[in-house]
Amino acid sequence: MKNNNKGFTLVELLIVIAIIGILTTIAVPSFLGHKRKAEQVAELANAKAVYDETAAMIINDEIPLAHLNKQFWFSDALTIGNKKYTAIIPPGDYKDTKEIIDAMFVSVSAQKGGYVVKENNEPHNNTYAEYRKSDFTKWATSKHP
Repeated sequence: MKNNNKGFTLVELLIVIAIIGILTTIAVPSFLGHKRKAEQVAELANAKAVYDETAAMIINDEIPLAHLNKQFWFSDALTIGNKKYTAIIPPGDYKDTKEIIDAMFVSVSAQKGGYVVKENNEPHNNTYAEYRKSDFTKWATSKHP
């Protein structure tokens, strides 16, 4: 009788599985890091879009200046995925539109529901990120994917 052994031995299969496991252990953290970086860049780009749109509204006098001297002003929230982007202008004695645009910031929240203003007039709703004009300037001048 002819011995016709075709295929791999158990040891060879275990070595291949071990190599695949090692490669996976190396590749997965790297992949997750790239994914996190891409999400941060997307979040910043979305926040900049909300900032630019609100700045255009300020320049076109669509936001009454009288309201900005007394209370916080909140834009309509832009929802992308599970994140809400809201432009916020704190109260102040603004003399021109440049001062308003410089004071404005964009708040990002992953929680459902509206914004609540606490007793000390600070916006609060478990916001996990706030972006200001300086953040967009740094982002525009830095290297990003």
